[in-house]
Amino acid sequence: MMNNLEEIFSQNPQSPVFAILASLYYNKRNYKSAAQVCQIGLQHDPDNISGQYILAKLLLLKNELAIAEKILKKILLAEPQHLNALLLLIAIMEKLNRSFTIISPYIKKAAQFYPSNFTIQKYYEKYCVVKSVNIKKSKS
Repeated sequence: MMNNLEEIFSQNPQSPVFAILASLYYNKRNYKSAAQVCQIGLQHDPDNISGQYILAKLLLLKNELAIAEKILKKILLAEPQHLNALLLLIAIMEKLNRSFTIISPYIKKAAQFYPSNFTIQKYYEKYCVVKSVNIKKSKS
């Protein structure tokens, strides 16, 4: 399968298969090839959500959290229900020590889309339930 995708991509770098190929490279830990394919593919199709997501994951490996955060926010503007982008963005925001007011809207949106997702439930408990209880207590 990978050989077919490589052939398609080499013959037509504008092909949307770049996102699949980059993902396969990423999963095989061939990050250099994944980055090259992503870069070329996104030049031709900058709004490709899958390609942007893989790029964000590659940026994390290079510890470029702020750039990855920006890309993930862009993905969520186009596809607010993108579960993996939501989860990755929240994790990055935590690492960047973003405030409760910045993180909580993403968690609340994620909880609306995926109320039974265990990870989102944990984030909700951590940022939304506990914080709102503490805020009410401090006002009394």
